[in-house]
Amino acid sequence: MAIKVSHNLFSDTGKFFKLLVRFAYLVRGVVYLAIGWFAMRAAFIGFHDTKGTEDFFHILVGEEYYGKILLMIIAGGLTCYSLWKGIEAFKLFKNDTSLPKKIFGIGANISLSVVYATLSITAFELIMGLNSSDNYTQEEFISDILHWQFGKWLILAAGMGVILFSCKQFYSMATRNFQKKFNKIEMSDHERRGMLITGILGYGVRGIVHGIIGYFLVRAALTFDPDKAVGIREALSMLSHQSYGPYILGGTAVGLMCYGVFSMLMAWHKRIYL
Repeated sequence: MAIKVSHNLFSDTGKFFKLLVRFAYLVRGVVYLAIGWFAMRAAFIGFHDTKGTEDFFHILVGEEYYGKILLMIIAGGLTCYSLWKGIEAFKLFKNDTSLPKKIFGIGANISLSVVYATLSITAFELIMGLNSSDNYTQEEFISDILHWQFGKWLILAAGMGVILFSCKQFYSMATRNFQKKFNKIEMSDHERRGMLITGILGYGVRGIVHGIIGYFLVRAALTFDPDKAVGIREALSMLSHQSYGPYILGGTAVGLMCYGVFSMLMAWHKRIYL
């Protein structure tokens, strides 16, 4: 007897998957808003108190009642985002596009997938009450890779990749090509203007922050010193120690929060192709 598969089953599955993708972008927006808020607070209240993503996780875990619940929701969203980036990398592999564009796109999506998977694992470790001192630090990770046979070149390639990613952010800011990601027909005039403003500011600041991270990854590889590598927290701290540091950090904080709002707009209006 032939088995009949309802078309509605695939339709419902597709809708559910799109809902998960939108949830992932919403969570990404919350994370950027939180990092931006901490940077703003550091700029005008506690000058040296910049925070990264993992610091935000620790703060949530410290909340007595609802912290772990919120962190579990965020960890789920980051997991969804990591899986989505992996799917986008696979889709680019199957697409008939130019080889350089395909290589860069696959590399960027896989890198983002790994980064967000690492963040989600860190969040789940904190939820389960694992001691943060036992976590594998960035310096230990880079140090281990540097001692591999071709580890120096891997870290160097990673640093150059982050710098290229930074350049792509500036390119998106200048050309405003991020608008193609949105279904603008269903957006109001206010939403379109908000998307444009937050996209320009958000991509610009992301370009600056990732440029700093990539530069110091390259330095870590060339000097064979894992302590030279920095994350978001250290990059923001460096900006705060420049001339007019509080104003530079405050402007960066605005850009990060703008990107958080931009991600939330993507959660509602992004074109999602399965």
